[in-house]
Amino acid sequence: MAKIVKMDNHRKDEENKTVEEFLKNLSYETLTQNLKDSEKKLLKNLGIKTTEDVLGLISMLGIKSDEKFENAKHLFEKDNPPFDLISTDEDDEEDEYYDLDYVPKGLFIEKDLPAKEYHIRIKLNNAPVKIWRELKVPSNMSLELLAQFLIIAMGWDNAHLHQFKKNDFIFKNTSDIKRDNDMFGEWGIGRYRTYNADELAISDVLKQKGERMKFEYDFGDSWEHDVWVKGIREYEKDEEPTVVFVKGQGACPPEDCGGVWGYEDLLEIKTKKRKSADEKERLSWYGLDDPHFKPELCNEEWTNEDVQNYWSTIKEAMKKEK
Repeated sequence: MAKIVKMDNHRKDEENKTVEEFLKNLSYETLTQNLKDSEKKLLKNLGIKTTEDVLGLISMLGIKSDEKFENAKHLFEKDNPPFDLISTDEDDEEDEYYDLDYVPKGLFIEKDLPAKEYHIRIKLNNAPVKIWRELKVPSNMSLELLAQFLIIAMGWDNAHLHQFKKNDFIFKNTSDIKRDNDMFGEWGIGRYRTYNADELAISDVLKQKGERMKFEYDFGDSWEHDVWVKGIREYEKDEEPTVVFVKGQGACPPEDCGGVWGYEDLLEIKTKKRKSADEKERLSWYGLDDPHFKPELCNEEWTNEDVQNYWSTIKEAMKKEK
């Protein structure tokens, strides 16, 4: 039995080396040579411009480790464009954070120094209208818990992957790091070093007022946000740290509409006096046919309610941990 196990491990090592060498030798030109000009333009608009970006796309789409060689090799063939690759229902069931009541593995990180109140602002980049939110949160909150509050405050459905970026560092939750390791092995993707967002506090990454990082939601549509510290203050003696929604502007775009460019196109269609049947159907599909929908407005009452409801969920989870 020991001999068989040893042979299997050797075979796996050889397969991993083959895959690793294949992926390292891929060029962006080779991967995209069969694409139409319109498809190449779409990739460029999505920020997919290098081999590293392509490999990242493979990982973000959740392709399993035993499929990585074949899917990488055939990803950009005409009959199998990357946008046809989606995660299976089985994959979705494994992703606990798809649940809107998802509680991260890391909530608050123990520190020698007392927590401070961080005034956080998040802004959706390149949006056709101004879309931003402001929250006040404890500085020792984990990055993954912050991600959940940002998703809720912005109005996203929490049905896609997400990550923070700062300089050459990426911060992902435990489940997504495991997914990446299963996909690409410990050598990872490109120049970025990945850290566990469940194990780091906000103040570990954003140490002072004005410091910022990127937050990306849905790696297909690539909704990129700027997140920065607008202010820092000491908590008063006996003041209990809490989460507060401050204010916001702009409605959350519909999910899976093609990113900021797709959303801009939808808003242009909405303003047209004469719309084709296809345009009317498209607006209806994304819920933008409601005459009361105002893209420049944020329903602050609803947003505050959602944030406070989630904060109650987290406090209950903390009680159970004690």
